Amino acid sequence: MRKCLVTCLIVTLAISVFIGCGEQKQPDDDHDIINANMKKMMVPMSKDPYSGIRQAVSKGMPAKGSGYEVSYLDQLNNGDTINLALNQIQLIILPANQTTPYHWSELRIDDKSILNVNFDEYVCDDNPEKMMGVGGHRVYEIAAIAPGRTKLTAVQTHVADEEDVLEEFTLEVVVEE
Repeated sequence: MRKCLVTCLIVTLAISVFIGCGEQKQPDDDHDIINANMKKMMVPMSKDPYSGIRQAVSKGMPAKGSGYEVSYLDQLNNGDTINLALNQIQLIILPANQTTPYHWSELRIDDKSILNVNFDEYVCDDNPEKMMGVGGHRVYEIAAIAPGRTKLTAVQTHVADEEDVLEEFTLEVVVEE
């Protein structure tokens, strides 16, 4: 039994070396881009694409179901650098609650010639009981409109005092041709 395990281990290592599984890719100094871990959700088909997005977000961004798959970024991607292709669209979904005094700002984009904001809306979570204080999400859709590199920022501040910052969300975005 032991001899069989050792033989299997040696064969596995040999195959790994042969096909390059153990090979480490060296970082490229000119392209230090980290690809963010994007999540997926199913968006129901709708005549108005934003209606489908609203419905999917309110239902908790289901990973399975009928419709079409859409990738999105969330709070866990704060500080990430992402690559987008020219004309690619990307959703950003942040937790929010309109019943608190802290609200997300509009997206601030350092270079607006590179990115455009197509959609910016608060979406309440599904609430069939019509309870007060139910949370939701701030949904942004950005579009890559020109090659380049820019930073985007959303800030969650107090409605009565913009200096009272609860949270900040930033992304570095690289748009490639």
